[in-house]
Amino acid sequence: MAKTLRVSMRGTSSFQYEAGPSTAAVIFAGTCTTEENAVMEDILSMGRSMGIEVNREDIDELVEGHSSELTTEELLYLQQQQQQDLVQEQESSEDEDVREEASSAVINGMCAKWGELQAFVEKYHPDTVVSNRAVIIFNDTVMAHFRKIVQKRQKQLTMDRFLLKEKRKATAQPDSPPQKRENP
Repeated sequence: MAKTLRVSMRGTSSFQYEAGPSTAAVIFAGTCTTEENAVMEDILSMGRSMGIEVNREDIDELVEGHSSELTTEELLYLQQQQQQDLVQEQESSEDEDVREEASSAVINGMCAKWGELQAFVEKYHPDTVVSNRAVIIFNDTVMAHFRKIVQKRQKQLTMDRFLLKEKRKATAQPDSPPQKRENP
């Protein structure tokens, strides 16, 4: 069964090395065969290329630290730690995603200014192909988002007005049953 060793240092990239059980045993014993020696040299050169000072003792220590199997309790503890880290990471990303919403008036004003800027760029930019492409990309990706927000708000406002009108009609008329007219 092959083991994957992941070597990572803070602030640097990580690299992986897949070693069979014989490789780890031979590296521990200090008597490396040609294949294991080549693997050791690969690990050392990768470390050096990343600017990390790595020597054979570091690799031996790393392999030794990964040679023992974890108990069930240790695995459960690691799983809990990973879940806690994931929850904290999600909470911090949610905090970063909270943004202030712009009012419809501000969005409409920016859309009007975008129209003016678009006309200016199309009129005065010397490279019309590049400027038109940039305008289209910005229009389709950024401004379309804000136009959708304004459209949703307008639909909501229309629906709110309709419901308010219906509510007024319902409260203006008493809930009494219609009166019967007498025929003379």
